[in-house]
Amino acid sequence: MEKAHPLLPTIKWAQRKDKLYVTVEIRDIKNEKIDLKPTGLSFLGESDEKQYEFSIEFFDEVDVNVRRECYVRSRSGRSSGSSCSSSS
Repeated sequence: MEKAHPLLPTIKWAQRKDKLYVTVEIRDIKNEKIDLKPTGLSFLGESDEKQYEFSIEFFDEVDVNVRRECYVRSRSGRSSGSSCSSSS
């Protein structure tokens, strides 16, 4: 049996000169991996036994060395840190 292709989640993205906001709308996300690069962001995660994945290219490069916060919030409102990493 072939493995299904990853699904594309609903994404909200806003980029300003000094801020970057990305919201990924997936319920009860597990095993999330977020890779932040100067030119884009890639995401991989699971929910309800389905795999989700996407990559976006930023309008302008971002400084990956500044303080950043990555949060995963479930629909119940609970937040936790995620495995946000950067690679230059």
